[in-house]
Amino acid sequence: MFSESDTDGGLDGYEAETLSLSPRLTTRLKMPHWISTRVRCVERQERGRLMIDLHTHTTASHGRRTPAEAIQEAYRLGLDALAITDHNTIDGLDEAREALQGSRLTLVPGAEFSVDYKGWEIHMLGLFVDDQDARFRQEMDRVIDLWTDRLKAKCEKLQGLGMEVRYEELEYSGRFPVVVSSIASVMVRKGYVKTGEEAFERYLNEGLPAYVPSLVSVEEAGAIVHQAGGLYVVAHPNYGEPFGDIDEKVLSDLKERGADGVEAFYRGMPKDVTERYISMARRLDMVVTAGSDCHGDCMGVISHPDWVWLELLHALRKRRG
Repeated sequence: MFSESDTDGGLDGYEAETLSLSPRLTTRLKMPHWISTRVRCVERQERGRLMIDLHTHTTASHGRRTPAEAIQEAYRLGLDALAITDHNTIDGLDEAREALQGSRLTLVPGAEFSVDYKGWEIHMLGLFVDDQDARFRQEMDRVIDLWTDRLKAKCEKLQGLGMEVRYEELEYSGRFPVVVSSIASVMVRKGYVKTGEEAFERYLNEGLPAYVPSLVSVEEAGAIVHQAGGLYVVAHPNYGEPFGDIDEKVLSDLKERGADGVEAFYRGMPKDVTERYISMARRLDMVVTAGSDCHGDCMGVISHPDWVWLELLHALRKRRG
């Protein structure tokens, strides 16, 4: 699928990078000018492959490491590329970029969107976005506003059920509450439920009394990502209950709504499930990504082949024309 001829030519605003991936494959690629890369990714003799993690979180959104600490950990682990994809925000990217300071690491700017798909909430990744673009930053501020409006609406529904759960009581991560579980925590603390799981199973999940669908549609988030020059990818497609795993019919529909790829390599995903999503992506002409969804100590734990990174850069080049 990927050959040296695919990388010939150039795009305005891109700077060339040479990736030496194996004794048989050295190819010249074009990277977007906003991707902070200062090193050629060379063959690693001790493992013979690139190490990337394209789905991680920081304290900007419920992660335990600050953006700077995430960069330090990625460098300590020997990662070649790290995507910071905080929930519905790009607030951590400036700090992460500043922390690079010439390190041997490629920072992939991104975000993880909570979007509405036919009344269900699913998560989508925006990768390789130009987070310095003024219009994109305005759109991301609006995404935060819509997310907080959604949490406020959930709290109001619980109040209508006789529970004193106020938005002002929610735990903040960064400059806003980023997860619905912060509502569940208040419900547990006040004795309305015994566990967070009970809060979701009785009140907060889809179809239940306090459920409020995402105020950002899957199409709208995709348009935001594409406008910023990025790729739009289905995150952790093996959802399990209550939504169920995303099958090929749904994945095809998501492609029609703007998705460019699927996160086929994911922390804890069984090998046969990964292979199934790779096959789906091949049939649908979509890319695959690899991410740990790290909120704490699991950065870089996914295993993936080198072609994942190569095909992502190829798809990025094609999208930008």
